[in-house]
Amino acid sequence: MIGRLRRGRVAVVEQAPTSLSPFAAIPSLYDKPREKYDGPVVQIEEVTRTYKLHGNLVYALQGINLTVQPGTMVALRGRSGSGKTTLLNLMGGLDRPTSGKVVLEGKDITRLSDREMTVMRRQKISFVFQAYALLPVLSATENVDLAMRIAGFPHRIRTRRSHALLDLVGLGKRADHRPFELSGGEQQRVAIARALANEPTIILADEPTGELDSVTGMQVLKLFRRIVNDQGVTVIMATHDPTINEIADVTYHITDGKLETM
Repeated sequence: MIGRLRRGRVAVVEQAPTSLSPFAAIPSLYDKPREKYDGPVVQIEEVTRTYKLHGNLVYALQGINLTVQPGTMVALRGRSGSGKTTLLNLMGGLDRPTSGKVVLEGKDITRLSDREMTVMRRQKISFVFQAYALLPVLSATENVDLAMRIAGFPHRIRTRRSHALLDLVGLGKRADHRPFELSGGEQQRVAIARALANEPTIILADEPTGELDSVTGMQVLKLFRRIVNDQGVTVIMATHDPTINEIADVTYHITDGKLETM
């Protein structure tokens, strides 16, 4: 089997700080709950990704098979260059496999047009990056609001939801601050609030604690854990952080583009 099931240990993970607002206080973007897909949220079937480098064929991924159940936290561990980010990019439709299939909620996204994939990302997928990727000229609230604004949601609901999400991550009092006025941990929490803005099914996180100290990194990991537990969002995270083994439901190791068997 590939991976290690960690469900038995999740229940003892320390809860995020109680100062965080309950999810119930966050207004939804939709009038009624969206229909949930009854099946794996991600299925990757015999995926290979190759590149040409100086005339040579380089295998970034080799015959990857992976099934991710909804409402789980999945960790991808491995050295730099092992293929973790490439795999996340394929799941997010930012790249396409050389061969094989990537299926999100029953839909083969390798067959979608760029326009269809943009709609899929807008409705189903969010990203959290190591370098935060916040717009420096916008406040924390405006950074969270932006994704909802692009998707065309009304101003009133966007404003209420943005402030509620910042309260959730403990930054309600920093809502009007721009990124350069925030610490690294605070910027990453803004990025997580932004990732939750459009009510995604999946959050793809690429080294979200890579720029943080160990204490702040643990706080961020526990925040992701709470999001999974309370919201049922699926989090798939590429990370070097060994602490993830105690937080994630399943940990996979990638070596030279291959998922290691345990």
